[in-house]
Amino acid sequence: MHKPDLSSTSTPSSPLLCPNVLRCLGQYLTRPQLLSAFRVCKAWHAALEPRLWHTLKLQNQPCNFTPRQATPTLLLRNRHHIRHLHETGSNSLMKFLAFSVRLPLMQLTSIHVSILSPEILMIIQQNVETLTSFSCRSNRLRKDLEAQSLWCRQLFFALELVPRLTELAIGPAILLDSPRTVFSKICTHLKKLELDRLKVSDRSLYADSTPTEAHELVPFPELEELTLIWNDFPPPCQLELVRKSPKLKSLIWRRGSQLLTQSWLSGTLPVPNDLARLDIGHSHLEDDTMARVLALLPNLVALNARSTPFGARCALELLENQGPKMIELDLIDCDSLSSTVIQRFLTGMPNLKRFGAARLEASDITTPFMQGNAAASSPSSWVCLDLEELELAIIGVHRIENPPPREACFIIYEQLAQLTRLRVLVLRENVSASREEDFMLDWTLCNGLRNLHTLKRLSSLDIQGLHAKIGMEEIEWMAQEWPQLSELKGKLNNKQGVDNKPLERELRRLRPDIIKLE
Repeated sequence: MHKPDLSSTSTPSSPLLCPNVLRCLGQYLTRPQLLSAFRVCKAWHAALEPRLWHTLKLQNQPCNFTPRQATPTLLLRNRHHIRHLHETGSNSLMKFLAFSVRLPLMQLTSIHVSILSPEILMIIQQNVETLTSFSCRSNRLRKDLEAQSLWCRQLFFALELVPRLTELAIGPAILLDSPRTVFSKICTHLKKLELDRLKVSDRSLYADSTPTEAHELVPFPELEELTLIWNDFPPPCQLELVRKSPKLKSLIWRRGSQLLTQSWLSGTLPVPNDLARLDIGHSHLEDDTMARVLALLPNLVALNARSTPFGARCALELLENQGPKMIELDLIDCDSLSSTVIQRFLTGMPNLKRFGAARLEASDITTPFMQGNAAASSPSSWVCLDLEELELAIIGVHRIENPPPREACFIIYEQLAQLTRLRVLVLRENVSASREEDFMLDWTLCNGLRNLHTLKRLSSLDIQGLHAKIGMEEIEWMAQEWPQLSELKGKLNNKQGVDNKPLERELRRLRPDIIKLE
């Protein structure tokens, strides 16, 4: 990095010494670049230090993953710069943040932790005026279940004092109080609510004989995003969350989706007017039932139906009503979905930005381009040119006879080359035959890979399910043609059948910035 002329430090007109300019530049610097800029001069150090401490990440080991050498003294001296706090596990530095009351105090806007503790509750109370987002998420219920339940009760008491709380995520946890009592004081300004494996200690709320009044909740007037993941929450309370959220725009429902759809279809639960995003992945809804639900959502632009019986009826409903408006569509592992329908999505949804599907036959991509099929009534070229994330499993490349396999690869790569805005590309293959070579998409320059030079924005490439066999020339080409590539997933198999390590060493030499994952 070029160092400014320190002899001009007394000149206030120098833009390289203006604090506001330096703070703006700091937003675009990575952590290593920030550390290098610190050493330029005192003016740069003073202006950029708040940026370095803007987000504090603490892991289970004491004094780990913190800016520079995060000793307690250094941490307390810079705590007023911290705006976002992330803690995974339990870190001893949290005690210094919680029990220190000397000025200047912290001004946190978001807290993300995996374990509730008295220190976290104290930090919340110290930042009630600035806190807008709180998340306590972990993979499982802890052994100290009783203590966690009591701290969860204290957590909601503390959040009642936060006047600007707009985002809340919690789970797994057990509520000792009724849902109405828990949410009554914090629902006013909430815009995003995520409940993961949440239970209620009062089992009477799960009985069919429980009065309706016991399940009623206060309104959530500003709630726009609701996520319910594998909850053991009383089913009527889950429906109440949807009923009392008139501005709901995004809904993720991962357990008991039949209860939701039956309530919508029967009219006992009104469908939110502004609902635009629906995630019912891993559900067991029938194709016909799901199609009837889609007919109730005219404003739908994003759908996640991963690992569901999504089939021909749903596809027809989407293409006829929501097709031109769809922005995100995830249909991975939908066994009832045919390859022809997947191709119709790619040729009939121009506004797609994120798409995922499995088992797309190479013949459905290539056949419309062959001589004699040019006048086909259905469109042949992909029209979703704004795609930013794409996950496909292309199969049967070498199984088809017309066009020849090499020409088929060229056509497929030409379709991918049109997606110049692509940032994430995941290519997989579902190999089920005894001869794996009959299905593989050749990841070589001589078979069309060179066409992908247009993907200049590509930052993440996943070919771990592709069984790609490449050589040194492909490594050199990827390193040169994809300047923004930062993550590569998959094993690099040498097409000459020798050791793969030279390929990986050459990739590290040419592009040390690329993170290689198996």
